[in-house]
Amino acid sequence: MDKTKDLKTLYLLKAHTLKHLICNTNNGPLELCIRKEENEYFFTLDSVPVSKDVNKELLKLYEI
Repeated sequence: MDKTKDLKTLYLLKAHTLKHLICNTNNGPLELCIRKEENEYFFTLDSVPVSKDVNKELLKLYEI
């Protein structure tokens, strides 16, 4: 992911959150998200942020 492009997209669209769909699971969609006022990506599963430990592992797994 290109964080700079994502943040510019947020400001251009006047949005608060940008989400990239990673995959659909039986537990809901896994998405990589970034918020306008934050500078770090985080994962959500079915719109709920995953735990910090799982987030850390997913960031490593997807090399983000």
